[in-house]
Amino acid sequence: ATDPNAPVVAFPDEARAKRFKKLFGGFPTVVCTKMTKGAVNKVVLLEGDPKGRRVVLVDDLIFTGRTLLECALLLRSSGATHVTCFVTHGVFSSESWR
Repeated sequence: ATDPNAPVVAFPDEARAKRFKKLFGGFPTVVCTKMTKGAVNKVVLLEGDPKGRRVVLVDDLIFTGRTLLECALLLRSSGATHVTCFVTHGVFSSESWR
């Protein structure tokens, strides 16, 4: 059985999950994904359940941080008790850091 106090590792999309999931063996995971309907993008939970858990959201490269932020907000609204983001490279193009 999985330790209910262990953090959940989350990924902002399927590509990150495929690339990094094996590095977090033993930890439960959550995968978000971006759905596009017309001109509207929306981040949704694809798999996993963050309810009642601390979540570490992992990404390798962000340009503006928008998807990461939307994923973090979704995780909180889906019941995560705390969300910490870990990113190796932040580009923050077009002054998105503001």
